[in-house]
Amino acid sequence: MDYFSEHLNRNHYITDVEHKVAENSLIRIRPAEEWIDGHPLGNGDLGVMAVGSPACFRFYFSKANVWDNRTVMDDDSVFPKQTFQELTRLVKEGNGDEFNRINTAEVVEYSRTNYPSPQSCGILTLKCDRSTHTHFSQILDLYKGEDRICWQTEKGSYELLAFVHQHRNISEYRVGFSDLEKNWLDLSVGRIPSDLFEAEKAFCQGEFLGFVFTFPDGLQYVNVLTVQSDQPVQVEEGRITMPMATSCRLRILQTIVTSEESEDPRAEAIGRLEACLAEEENEAKRESERFWKSFWNRSYIDLESREVEKTWYMGIYLIGSSSRRGSPAMPGLQGVWIENYSPPWKGDYHTDLNIEMNYWPVYISNHLDLAEPFYRCYKNLITKFKKDTRAYYGTEGIKVPIAHDLKGNYLAGYIGGLFWQGSSAWIASHFWRNFLYTQDEKFLREIAYPFFIECIRYYNTVLEKEETGRYIVAMS
Repeated sequence: MDYFSEHLNRNHYITDVEHKVAENSLIRIRPAEEWIDGHPLGNGDLGVMAVGSPACFRFYFSKANVWDNRTVMDDDSVFPKQTFQELTRLVKEGNGDEFNRINTAEVVEYSRTNYPSPQSCGILTLKCDRSTHTHFSQILDLYKGEDRICWQTEKGSYELLAFVHQHRNISEYRVGFSDLEKNWLDLSVGRIPSDLFEAEKAFCQGEFLGFVFTFPDGLQYVNVLTVQSDQPVQVEEGRITMPMATSCRLRILQTIVTSEESEDPRAEAIGRLEACLAEEENEAKRESERFWKSFWNRSYIDLESREVEKTWYMGIYLIGSSSRRGSPAMPGLQGVWIENYSPPWKGDYHTDLNIEMNYWPVYISNHLDLAEPFYRCYKNLITKFKKDTRAYYGTEGIKVPIAHDLKGNYLAGYIGGLFWQGSSAWIASHFWRNFLYTQDEKFLREIAYPFFIECIRYYNTVLEKEETGRYIVAMS
């Protein structure tokens, strides 16, 4: 039997989606010590990265709208003093020396700063007995959207479950152990020490503890957690400790609220956690499981290549964890997971491939709703982009930046990137792709068309017709 006949006769259709997704879960038999190897959890707005070993687990917090929003220049502009028309003339004249001089002297090298960029929102550190573990497993269960960690030492067995609530900004951690000898737990929450910012202000209010942090531009957020335990615990500023015990069941709830969301973020955060505590303990977990079950029942793949198949499932999971209706659009490189205060490429919105590529899978995988933040983001930035396009290019329409921050401010470190002309069309192609898949004329008329027409107005002013009849884009 030849290759094609053999594989055509194999039945790859499945009815048990749960089994298919579960077998593509991320499984570790050794602790993930580095952030890049961690297990990601998220709900489109709140992100958690689980890293560490039984002696010290670390959960890195991020929130999609927590940015250091300072700009590189006081006037928010990274453009050179020369006009677009003057630079275009230099290109036509072939004056590369002058063009390079301007590139070196006039264009702001924004990479020298750590801002503007999304920022880490702190770490929950969980320490327990330092005995050497004899068994370890960590499973990121894609079907349930939860991370399960189990390990054993010569003293006994331990388990740790982490997940993010899918309909509110709360993360949850459940710790349990049953020892042959007594053990202890030590939890702390705070920001990574840095000389880039002032220190956070820790607080303890009854059974709630956390910290408040304020960025230089005034944006403030509060990170709060609370603990339920079947053993006595001691709560103090930034830390929770449990004395020696032979067994323990611990439930930790955590949330982040910003000053853009509430006039009193601390009160809002505590109220949110109190409301969760008033519910039946497993309700949020059941909600999360229902969400991910519905998510995965929309589509699946079954491939000969396990490597490609696992990449597909993990990719769809990351999009589902990073982009949800109502939340900010997913940045091009980081999703909702930030390790520190200087993310690669600033974790910004890159429109020369990154953000487009992130959203390509949503169409054919039947997850078009995950792209709602993308369309909303770029539709809402039309006014900002029009203003900036008029101010520098002197034209109508919009020139989408090759790189921009959460508020649409231009970011660029060199002229070749700053004036790249493909961004407007490439972003617009996603709006058109939506219509091709949905045939939604209301979306086409009210969402896509306003963006299309502004892109066309811009291109009509910069397109130049050669004698051959071919059109070229200036500074392309």
